Amino acid sequence: MLRGHTLAKIVRQWGFVISTGAAGFVAGMAGFIVLGLDGIFQALNDIPTAAVGAALSVLLALAALAIGALIALARQRFRNRQARIALNNMSQGLCMFDGAARLVLCNMRYIEMHHLRREQLRHGMPLRELLVLRRQTGTFSDDPDRYVAACLKHVAEGRTEAR
Repeated sequence: MLRGHTLAKIVRQWGFVISTGAAGFVAGMAGFIVLGLDGIFQALNDIPTAAVGAALSVLLALAALAIGALIALARQRFRNRQARIALNNMSQGLCMFDGAARLVLCNMRYIEMHHLRREQLRHGMPLRELLVLRRQTGTFSDDPDRYVAACLKHVAEGRTEAR
């Protein structure tokens, strides 16, 4: 679930691509300042042709990989956006946890039903902590520790729970 509807802020995968490009730009500018245009041409002329060809091939391959990675990232973001829209347009509240009772996802309807704020929830949040928050809003009256123990017992037995 992305932007605005996240439980935790997504680490921007563009950051690595942009920072790598910026580092390459800075390195190129530093080389230009130190060597000058004539120094760069002289350095390129001193390198054997085979090495220049190999270096150029590597650079082109890396550029193709970067473009492919950006396309794959764009496709994944599109699929995530579609899933987020579907989850948040459900009339039911949905909350899912992993085997260690840590929050995997929940939709906006769940947050609204239990009078919570998005900022209070985060990916990996323990179920007990969520139940304490719900207890504070008056939407959970049981003992959080007992409830979590029962849930973990159900998971260990391979049973699921739906309410």
